[in-house]
Amino acid sequence: MIQVECGYRYIHVGPDTVNRVSNIPNNAFVTEGCYIITEPGTVLNDIRRVHNVTAGMHGTTNVMNSTRLRTGTILTIGGYNFTIIKLGDVTGTGLIEAADFVMIRNHITGQLQLNELQRRAADTSRTGTIEAADFVRVRNHIMGIGHITL
Repeated sequence: MIQVECGYRYIHVGPDTVNRVSNIPNNAFVTEGCYIITEPGTVLNDIRRVHNVTAGMHGTTNVMNSTRLRTGTILTIGGYNFTIIKLGDVTGTGLIEAADFVMIRNHITGQLQLNELQRRAADTSRTGTIEAADFVRVRNHIMGIGHITL
């Protein structure tokens, strides 16, 4: 068991739910502390194949029967809550669209301050900072000339 900080509380999480990388063809995710970081094509059933997901909520909406994962969705696994960060999905719609691209651009230029979940989703290169490379990755994904991968 290891201890990770989850918001304002500490939880103990077994090794099967932390830092486990899953290479599912065309869809991938990795758990990092209280977050599940996903590629754009990952769906709930991909995570269910590896983890026993007992609940899923996005705001007040139950998403257990949904196929679309969205940044901000909370899944319960092993009695602990994990928040989905879908790379590129800054708006939390579950899609990577022009609005996500614009939010990243505006953040880089100082016109918009992103919250923590939005920053994590915008950091498609997973370097810890949002930079031009993230902007380009999202643009290329939208244009169909590139893919956002872990």
